[in-house]
Amino acid sequence: MCEIDCNKFLNEDISDDVSCARTIYSIHGFDAWTGWRSKCKGQDNSYYISDCDLKTETSVSLIERLLQNTKDAIQSFLTTHKDDPNQSFIVRTLNKMSFAMRVILNKLKYF
Repeated sequence: MCEIDCNKFLNEDISDDVSCARTIYSIHGFDAWTGWRSKCKGQDNSYYISDCDLKTETSVSLIERLLQNTKDAIQSFLTTHKDDPNQSFIVRTLNKMSFAMRVILNKLKYF
């Protein structure tokens, strides 16, 4: 699948290992790894990274924040643009975005 000589996985350079893992993940997700399916999937695995000083936001928290920002934008828009002739179109568009984010969020929570 990765078209890499197996011996390259045995050397000190892990860049090709990571590249292959990313390729596999992009096609199959974590389900490609038996250990993930049998030991980790559906579990709270946050303790594995609890001591890491991660500065990145998780996908779930990012989408939850975007969803809240979208709800706030709708509310603000309705308050400040009561007479805007495009109000219903803009609110429908924001609601569609909000719905799409909820769908993605629900899928991520089961991952």
